[in-house]
Amino acid sequence: MLFRSVGEEQTPLAVAVEIDNSPIELDNTEIEGAGLGIEIRGPRAPEIMGNAIHDCSGVGVVVEGLVEPWLSHNSFQRNKGGALSARGGAKPVVAGNVFEKDAIDLPGVSLDSLREHNFLIDVKPVKPAHAARGGRKE
Repeated sequence: MLFRSVGEEQTPLAVAVEIDNSPIELDNTEIEGAGLGIEIRGPRAPEIMGNAIHDCSGVGVVVEGLVEPWLSHNSFQRNKGGALSARGGAKPVVAGNVFEKDAIDLPGVSLDSLREHNFLIDVKPVKPAHAARGGRKE
C-alpha cells in the first residue's frame, strides 16, 4: 500500500509526518509540497525507507535530538530548505538514498563521505550560518 501526503498551495501542510520518540517504520510514502516533510525527534529511532520526499517548501527531513534513525532507499528532490538536516546532536544513518538538487546539512559529515553510500545529483553543501548572514570570512 502506498501512502501519499500532498500539500496544496491554498492549504499547505505545516508538517506531513511527525515522529516523536517512536521506533516505527515509515515506508512507501510520497510526501509532496508540505512545509516540512518528516520531523523526527528521539531518542527512539525510526526507520525511514523507500519514500519519495519532494517539492517541500522547507526541509525534506529534519532530525532533532540524540537520535540515530535509519534512512534508506529514499529519494529527495527539489526541497527548498534542503533534503536532510540533523540538529541537536542527531546522527542519522543514511544509505542507498538519492539526493537530487537538494542541500544536505549533516554536521561533521562530508559530501564525499555521503557519496560512498548514496547517490548525490547536483547537491551543494550547506553554507555556514555566519557566511549566509554576511559575516567575516575566516
